[in-house]
Amino acid sequence: RAEVGEVMQIALEMDEEENFDLDVAEATQVEETVLQDAGFMEAYVEKLRATVRACAREASPDPLRGMKVCVNPGNGGGGFFATRVLSPLGADVSPSIHLRPDGTFPAHVPDPESGAHVDATAA
Repeated sequence: RAEVGEVMQIALEMDEEENFDLDVAEATQVEETVLQDAGFMEAYVEKLRATVRACAREASPDPLRGMKVCVNPGNGGGGFFATRVLSPLGADVSPSIHLRPDGTFPAHVPDPESGAHVDATAA
């Protein structure tokens, strides 16, 4: 948790050094917005899969076959890891909980350092 404070302090110092001048009124006067999927997520997922395969003891398209893995991202953004990374590599992710992203965090705040959350994941 100390690291988070350090990162925030560095961000504040960088903001002061750069003297950013953000004009909110100007930024909100946009007439049209075009969103485009650049495909970064699929590239990221494939990189994660390749990393797992490279670290596996056996050269196999499904090196996690036979493993049961419980992922608990606490309704944060990490739920994709179970379904798009681990499962295609052969892992049984059926014990995973709180995979659906929900910014209200109905189960708990996604804090991997919380003992209660670790206990819920291990249960």
